Amino acid sequence: MKRKLLLLCVATLLALAATGQTPVRQKPPRGRWGAEVNTYVAPFIDGAISVDGIYNYAVADWFIVGAGAGGLHSATSYSNYTALMYGRAFVRLRFEVPKWRVSPVLLEDFSLGVLLSRQNYDTFWPESNFILGARFRLRNDDRITFGIGIRNIWVFHGCMPFATGPSVHFGYTF
Repeated sequence: MKRKLLLLCVATLLALAATGQTPVRQKPPRGRWGAEVNTYVAPFIDGAISVDGIYNYAVADWFIVGAGAGGLHSATSYSNYTALMYGRAFVRLRFEVPKWRVSPVLLEDFSLGVLLSRQNYDTFWPESNFILGARFRLRNDDRITFGIGIRNIWVFHGCMPFATGPSVHFGYTF
């Protein structure tokens, strides 16, 4: 009996020592920075491009919230502007499947822009951007995002109080 009890203790110690040697998988960081470029093909800002920086925070593995800022520029002339340009700040909701190397992603941005291409800077433009795409995880755990979406802009003046149009999205998260 003593021999069996001693053998059981040795086996238990060896099992505990073996599990102590297994590598521990570290969780990815909760907060990450990113840079993005969006092109818009709306009728009144044809060829507009937006460049943004964003900070993302993972609330859960599949749900991320973020906040960022950037600017939009369009060379097309609209009303009395020579070019449409405004700065914007936005918040984001993002849903993705984090365990896959290539995962589907859904982004929803809510932003408020300040018009910079007029003499008075008191014109605010609320917007929303809905993007459906794919995220590619790289070896160093960075991510690249490609997507297409719908952009909505509330202008509040002129003959077009609301405009919607397609957009193309590219992002890099490091």
